[in-house]
Amino acid sequence: YKQIAERYRQNRTREEQEARARPEWGGWRWAPTQAELGEYPGAYRNPAYGEIRIASGRDGLDATINGTALALAPAVRDRFGAALTSYDNLLPVVFERDSKGQVKAVTAGDFRFEQQRP
Repeated sequence: YKQIAERYRQNRTREEQEARARPEWGGWRWAPTQAELGEYPGAYRNPAYGEIRIASGRDGLDATINGTALALAPAVRDRFGAALTSYDNLLPVVFERDSKGQVKAVTAGDFRFEQQRP
């Protein structure tokens, strides 16, 4: 069993490295300032899938989707990656901006959530 588990871990590590190397992640070079991270927090809503709440985190953003917490790692401006566990594939979390450059929505995977204004 130990050999099977080790092979699985090695394959999973390779798959994760390949996923992180995809061009859409931009090499994970973006290191946003706290001011830049401050553009994203808020509540976003999808009528069918509920709410996603975004808050500034220690190394990026923290998200809560219907009670499930996710850490969002910055990749490039407006694009973050999240995984529920170390065995999950990266979930792209992409923010949209309006014509004035203000964040207006976020897409997590295939689901789009509109920002809720107070």
